[in-house]
Amino acid sequence: MNSKSLQFILKFDMTPPYDQAYRCAADTLSCPSSVSVDSAAADSADSMIILCDTDKAIGRHKAKGLPVIAVSHTGNSSEELMGTPWLILSPEALTRDFLYKVYCRHYERPMWILETERCRLRELSAEDFDALLLLQKENAQNPEGCFFPAGCDNPEDFLMNYIRHQYPFFDFGLYAVLEKETGNFMGIAGFTGITEIASDGLSLSAEVSYALLQKYQRRGLAKEVLLALLAYGRKTGGFRQFTARIRPDNVASAALAKKCGIQIYTI
Repeated sequence: MNSKSLQFILKFDMTPPYDQAYRCAADTLSCPSSVSVDSAAADSADSMIILCDTDKAIGRHKAKGLPVIAVSHTGNSSEELMGTPWLILSPEALTRDFLYKVYCRHYERPMWILETERCRLRELSAEDFDALLLLQKENAQNPEGCFFPAGCDNPEDFLMNYIRHQYPFFDFGLYAVLEKETGNFMGIAGFTGITEIASDGLSLSAEVSYALLQKYQRRGLAKEVLLALLAYGRKTGGFRQFTARIRPDNVASAALAKKCGIQIYTI
């Protein structure tokens, strides 16, 4: 499931005429046929998202456990619009990608990030635990290829805390690399840190990490994933530079990083 295949039920609980521009924005999303705008839809729908412009409406829908997007406009300057993590200021902010993020964050679903010819990347989920342990075992002598930190006493708790906090707070992280044809877990790839580029203090540099299970290595998959990941980082994060921490004896990983234009820091 991704933002293009998911059907959102978008319900408006807004004061006329301020709702009209947002209804028009919903109607003109890239896939309008897959977006339902239904003010009478059942509140129990598990793909429901509510747009509200009053504190009372926000509280009413939050009490039902529904995801609420607060809308600020010239007619509700007296409203606090608190109690929800999402606030938009214009109809242009109502995009399919934004609605997909609201849906995933509220309903605790892992977001799909990108896909290549042979792979798909999504946020990590609890179902990846056993595969991550295997990756950890295979990289016993290569810590930068592991997901869990050295000496992690409770890896299952570490994974769940990572999922709960990393993606919602930072909006980036390590992602599961899945084989597109089978859905099998193949490894991890993603961003582990963001820093300012010292030369101008305005541009961002992203630290990249990647590792595949041994049976998926030497097929060109890592390069395929990395090139797509860097393009994704440039487009969505505005990253201008990429770095990776690689041990001197990890010749294959270092060679791949250089081919992809990643600056290497030896450890």
